[in-house]
Amino acid sequence: VAQHSDAISLTSVYVRKDFRIGGLHLDHRALLQWSTNQEVIPVPLLSAYLSYYYEFWVEKKKVLRVQFGVDGRFNTRYYAQGYNPALSVFYNQNETEIGNYPYLDAFISAKWKRMRILLKYQHWNCNLFGNNEYFSVARYPLNPGMFKFGISWTFYD
Repeated sequence: VAQHSDAISLTSVYVRKDFRIGGLHLDHRALLQWSTNQEVIPVPLLSAYLSYYYEFWVEKKKVLRVQFGVDGRFNTRYYAQGYNPALSVFYNQNETEIGNYPYLDAFISAKWKRMRILLKYQHWNCNLFGNNEYFSVARYPLNPGMFKFGISWTFYD
């Protein structure tokens, strides 16, 4: 463990722009950031989150609202932190770069009165693009593709 004695500056610019064309939603979020010392505070130059979905009412009474679409995350390559499970600590490393991999989720969600239902296939592009470098921490891969569902029901007192 060591502490860096010099000043380090982390600069970031965040941009968000959402488009709506009828029931089609195109949501964009991007973060551009840089560190004056990447060895001490490693950050990706660009991180992005995109959500493209279509939203519509199933019946004229506007009781059931449905959304289906794709969410995606991406960041440029950088030396992400490593993890030591024996000590339960993260540490800076400069051996393995991660990034340049899109992480995509497909989903269908519905809201009926006070109930919400979510069906989601998380990381549907696993083993699809060839590089298989889907890591969030050096040497620790993200979960492979899996199906998830959720139900939320609001009760009134």
